[in-house]
Amino acid sequence: MAEKGFWPLYEGKHIEQFLVDIKPIERWVSLDACQKKYGKPPEPGPKLVFRDIARNTDERTCIAAVLPERSCAGHTLSGIESNVSSDVMACVLNSLALDFSVRLRTAGTHLSFAYVAQLAVPEAGATRTLPVVPTRSVAGTSATNVADLPDLWPAIASLNLAVAEAYALTPDDLAYILTAFPVLARKRPVFYAYLQERVREWKREVEGARIYAMSAARLARAAESPEPYATEPARQPAASVAFQQAAVLAWVVHKLHAPGYPVSRFRVQKMLYLIEAVTDTGLFTEFRKQAAGPYDPGLRYKGPEDIAVRQRDWLVARGDTHFEPGPNIEEALGYAPRYIDIELAERVLEEFRTFKDETLERWTTVHLAAVELQRRGEPATPEAVLAYIRSVPEWQEKLLREEFALNRIADALEGLRKTGLLPREGRPTL
Repeated sequence: MAEKGFWPLYEGKHIEQFLVDIKPIERWVSLDACQKKYGKPPEPGPKLVFRDIARNTDERTCIAAVLPERSCAGHTLSGIESNVSSDVMACVLNSLALDFSVRLRTAGTHLSFAYVAQLAVPEAGATRTLPVVPTRSVAGTSATNVADLPDLWPAIASLNLAVAEAYALTPDDLAYILTAFPVLARKRPVFYAYLQERVREWKREVEGARIYAMSAARLARAAESPEPYATEPARQPAASVAFQQAAVLAWVVHKLHAPGYPVSRFRVQKMLYLIEAVTDTGLFTEFRKQAAGPYDPGLRYKGPEDIAVRQRDWLVARGDTHFEPGPNIEEALGYAPRYIDIELAERVLEEFRTFKDETLERWTTVHLAAVELQRRGEPATPEAVLAYIRSVPEWQEKLLREEFALNRIADALEGLRKTGLLPREGRPTL
């Protein structure tokens, strides 16, 4: 048709990630009509486009491809121009890392430029060295997704690892990102499992690597010296915060667990709150004022519990609220000392292990109230703590219970000061 003056009109339904022609072309653009209407023919070169119709609950959200030369894009495709090659940009747009970011921002059924303009992308210098997966036409075949083309899997896995590195992500970060695509896992289980294995391989490479960095100046000195020249190992990528939290959470469950007695989420959260108060690691700083006292919903809903239970088998869930050590708990016990002061954390657990849930709730609530008062420069008296609790809507019902009577609040304050948990000057020490 091109020789007759007609170019194919691609729509959203005609493309998938790295693929075009997944459905037959139905409409064609007349070059003569275009010339008459716009005063110029369409741009003849390849075009980077992404699909407008997109949901964050779909198999994938951002779907990009490079249209072939002498073709046009309809309104359900949006085009991007960049000083980076179209094939490289398609790799970034189709990466799991960027798609994860897209899914956090989008709502509804359209991926518009309003969303795309907000996305963080790797620096241009980093993208130019990425492995490239050229867009492929699958006209005349039954393929409708890259999962149908196993010969592309190694290249797609490699580019996802490379893009993750360009974003300064770790293998654990990418492993978590994969879990944000449950429909992909359900519809393409073999492809999904392949990606998981490649991420695990990357993790083994990172953990087992011995990388030595030497600047040009140091290399010159080494060449001039007859003595052996030693270098320091380069720093390996740090584990994600969610991974670190998961390891510590699993360690706490292991320490609190007794055979036949699963550990409740309530007790784990309260112990993590107290451990953070003593160790000041910065790992557990998102506790909110909720009905049962300080509580961090992110530990449950933003990855750490999922990492510990489903991804790593460090823990086994018992019902919806309790945990026991899992088959791989020893792995978590090896990680946890990297992220917290184990000696201080163990002292916290020994101090509060025998506390009833009601007492833990009172002590942690009083502690949080006292810390807030001291941040304001106000004295943390029993009366002031009581007034503070009354000022928090989520905590007001506590005051109907004997556990939060004024004398009980005073007892908690005294106990917190005796143990050193209530900060006076500097960091609290248990």
